[in-house]
Amino acid sequence: MKLETLSEIYFTSTSSIQREATELYEALHTECGNPHTNWVRVLDLVRSFKNTVSVELDTITTACEEHNEAEF
Repeated sequence: MKLETLSEIYFTSTSSIQREATELYEALHTECGNPHTNWVRVLDLVRSFKNTVSVELDTITTACEEHNEAEF
């Protein structure tokens, strides 16, 4: 894998994480800007965020691993 491709994967994954973080922040608040206090709702939002971020982090580490394997 070329370094440029690896960099593109890093960019795509980290951009996705940033977008998801923004969406989480917005989802944690009502339309009036008040924070949600329903624990179950917050838990569900956080779990979903963690799953999405985990996938993106796995993509990053897998891409790096594949790059290193291809060099040898």
